[in-house]
Amino acid sequence: GIIFTKTRQSAYALSQWITENEKFAEVGVKAHHLIGAGHSSEFKPMTQNEQKEVISKFRTGKINLLIATTVAEEGLDIKECNIVIRYGLVTNEIAMVQARGRARADESTYVLVAHSGSGVIERETVNDFREKMMYKAIHCVQNMKPEEYAHKILELQMQSIMEKKMKTKRSIAKHYKNNPSLITFLCKNCSVLACSGEDIHVIEKMHHVNMTPEFKELYIVRENKALQKKCADYQTNGEIICKCGQAWGTMMVHKGLDLPCLKIRNFVVVFKNNSTKK
Repeated sequence: GIIFTKTRQSAYALSQWITENEKFAEVGVKAHHLIGAGHSSEFKPMTQNEQKEVISKFRTGKINLLIATTVAEEGLDIKECNIVIRYGLVTNEIAMVQARGRARADESTYVLVAHSGSGVIERETVNDFREKMMYKAIHCVQNMKPEEYAHKILELQMQSIMEKKMKTKRSIAKHYKNNPSLITFLCKNCSVLACSGEDIHVIEKMHHVNMTPEFKELYIVRENKALQKKCADYQTNGEIICKCGQAWGTMMVHKGLDLPCLKIRNFVVVFKNNSTKK
């Protein structure tokens, strides 16, 4: 049999306790621990040769009870067992199936041992439900027509590509949002440098204004009475225009102050380390 436990320390402690307990020896139990070979724990790992030696003894019957960490759930060639016990260890439904798969002998038993109120039994119940859903999904896929299966695969691939593109786009947007100096605004007509992203301030979560003295030297204000009718949601004292004649936005009035409010469509936006966008 195999007892699965969570940590290397608990595997070693259980192995020692069973070995030193005469009652187990009386019924022929010969136990040994089996733990991972990695160095991710403070507890001394087993080498691969030590693992192979323990598994070899388990196959020949010199050892008939392994107390193992999750290293024995997959990847190691271990013979069929009569009993598999998970001692307070619950991970996911895949690990549960793998652990139970070790109990391949006829009339074998799979047991979960846990403290009451630890939440382990509840997680195992969830895993059991997920396992049933997994097999149900496999059954549905196996009964698909070839053309339907191919179409679904293509659909999932396209969805994955779109999700990857959106993730990349969000990552780039976040990068530039955190580093506004990497963005510059050029006049759409004459390409003069108007400002950078760090010069822009947002008012009322919608109006983008530039109040720097340097920017003030780059434009002129022209009266436009028709513009006031269009901008019903805020007051304006005219439009701001590049010296080349290209409109840049409006001179909005906010709390008694004249603020140059920019319209993105009037600029070429340049992203550093990226392509230029209009």
